[in-house]
Amino acid sequence: MSKHLFIKFFFDLKKIQTSYLLFFKKIPIYTFYKMKFLMQRNAKVSGNGHLILGRTWRNEFYKQSQFIMRKNSNLVLNGDFAIYTGCSIVVQSNATLTLGSGYINNDAKVKCYNSITIGHNVVISEGVVIRDSDNHHINGVMNQNPINIGNNVWIGLNVTILNGVSIGEGAVIAAGSVVVSDVPAYTLVAGCPAKVKKTNVMWH
Repeated sequence: MSKHLFIKFFFDLKKIQTSYLLFFKKIPIYTFYKMKFLMQRNAKVSGNGHLILGRTWRNEFYKQSQFIMRKNSNLVLNGDFAIYTGCSIVVQSNATLTLGSGYINNDAKVKCYNSITIGHNVVISEGVVIRDSDNHHINGVMNQNPINIGNNVWIGLNVTILNGVSIGEGAVIAAGSVVVSDVPAYTLVAGCPAKVKKTNVMWH
């Protein structure tokens, strides 16, 4: 990996923080100052996009953040994506996290054990949890299924998205919702569990 890894330093004088530019096979990953980034043996980064990790909003303080890629995990970057401070992102061994374009706001937790795919122009608000595994057996079965989030999706504050869910293009997930089943395209869902409240929804 060392022959593909080059570290360059640059300073954002407005925010007074340091960033590191990492090239994994010429794919840039920007990690802001104090952001904890771990890439274990045989983990791979591919695609033609860019990723910014640990970003902060203007005049806000940095929060402890981490991005961990376990052995044999995969990160696919299909566009320009940012993950803000306070995040905890873990891609487990043999799992694949695919990112399109958009951003995840502060304090997000993404735990990828199988496959999580996020499309293009996706906005994910503060405090969102996305997990594609239950992590525990119930009646001898542990549910662990892919999550797919389509293009142009808006996910509100403190939403939880659980394993096996597909969220259709243009959907809006209201704040505090718990998503346990598929969300049709261009709908607004809310509640615990999340249910369709409006159809033919367009957001900007």
